[in-house]
Amino acid sequence: MSGLGIVEKITVHQVEGRIEHCEPKTFFGSSALEYANLWLKLISERAPADGSYYKTDVETHFADGTVVKTRHDVKRGDTDGTVIEHPICTAI
Repeated sequence: MSGLGIVEKITVHQVEGRIEHCEPKTFFGSSALEYANLWLKLISERAPADGSYYKTDVETHFADGTVVKTRHDVKRGDTDGTVIEHPICTAI
């Protein structure tokens, strides 16, 4: 996915967990990737301590019009969970 070009916006939507944590967050512009990755890190910090995970949908919009939708299974303490490269990242 990293070869697709310039990112215009990224929406991160935690779809499991406390209701107040499940509002989609959208990040725009040149810092979108950085802030979306930080948001995934925050989700990992509040994920269950029992080893289960929060399903999290990510929608990445590129300047050329391409939209890539992925689902991340975010576990507590994930430090490698980035929007672009994630060990358990499935295109949807």
